Amino acid sequence: REVFTCNPWSCSCSATTVVEEQQAEIAVDTAAATGGNTQVLGQASDALAHEPSALDLHRAERWRVRHKAVEEKISAHIMRAHYWSTLPAAVLRIFLVQNPVGAALVHSSFMPSSLRTLFFMCDMAGALMLASVFFQASGTVKGKRARADCVSDDPWEQMGRLIAIGIGSVLICGLPGMFLSSLHVRGFKRFEHEGCPAWRKQLRSWRIQDRMIWFFGLLYTGFCVFFIMVFLANISPADHHGWAISGIVSVVEDTIVIPFCVALFVPVLATLTLHFVSCAKKVEKQELIRQRRQQIHEEGILTLPVVSV
Repeated sequence: REVFTCNPWSCSCSATTVVEEQQAEIAVDTAAATGGNTQVLGQASDALAHEPSALDLHRAERWRVRHKAVEEKISAHIMRAHYWSTLPAAVLRIFLVQNPVGAALVHSSFMPSSLRTLFFMCDMAGALMLASVFFQASGTVKGKRARADCVSDDPWEQMGRLIAIGIGSVLICGLPGMFLSSLHVRGFKRFEHEGCPAWRKQLRSWRIQDRMIWFFGLLYTGFCVFFIMVFLANISPADHHGWAISGIVSVVEDTIVIPFCVALFVPVLATLTLHFVSCAKKVEKQELIRQRRQQIHEEGILTLPVVSV
C-alpha cells in the first residue's frame, strides 16, 4: 500500500511506503500473543502483506498526471494574474464556470454532471413556480371568466411588477437546491485499503445520500412542473405573456446576470487588491505573488489531505 500526499500549491507528490511499519508492529503483537511461534508469525505477515494491484497503480498514475497538469495550469494563471490585459480572459473563464450550464459540463472529481444538472433543474423549476406564486399573489392575474377591466393598463407598472416577481423568485428558489447540496458533501478519505469495512461503509453512506438527493430532487421538480401546469391552465390567455416575461427574467438572472456579476467582481477585486498592496509595500507584483505562494506552501494552506489508493 502506498500513501500519496498531494499539495496543489507545490510541485511535489511523494509516496511513502507504510507496509513495513505496520507489519513490524503486527509481528511484535503476534509474537507476544503466540509465545514466539515463528510459523504463526510468518503466516500473519504474509496474510497482512498488501501488494498494490494494477488498478491501484493505474489510479495512482492518473492522480499524479492530473495533479501535475493542474499545478502547471495554476502556476501559469497565477503568474499572469497581475496583468490588466488578462482580466477579460479571467472574467470569461469564471463566468463559464459559474454559469449553471457550464458548471454542469466541466469536470469535477466530487460531483457527477448528472447531479449538477439535477440541481440546475431544481433551481429553474423552483424559480418558475415561485414566479407563478408571486404572479398570483400580486392580484394582477385574471381567471378565464374574469372581466377585462379588472387590472391596470399602465404598461410600466406591469413591467416593473413582472421584473420584481422574477427577481424575487430567483432569490428564494435557491433554498431547496442549497438543502439538497448540503446532502452531497464529498472529500478525500483515508482508509487501510480498498475494500476494507470502513471503505465499504463510507461508499454505502455516500450512495444512500445520492439516492435521497435524486428522490427529493425529482419529487420537487415534478411538483413544480405540476403546479405551473395547473396555474397556466386556470389563468386567462392574456396573462400567459406576462408570466412568460417574469419566467424569462428569472432564468436570465440565474444563468447570466448573477454569474457575470460574480465573474466580474472577483478578478477585479483581486487585481485591485494586488495593485494597492504592491504600491504600499513597494514590491513588484510578481515578487508579491511568489512570496504569498511560498507562505501558503509553508503553512500547508489549501493542501489536499493524504489520499490512500
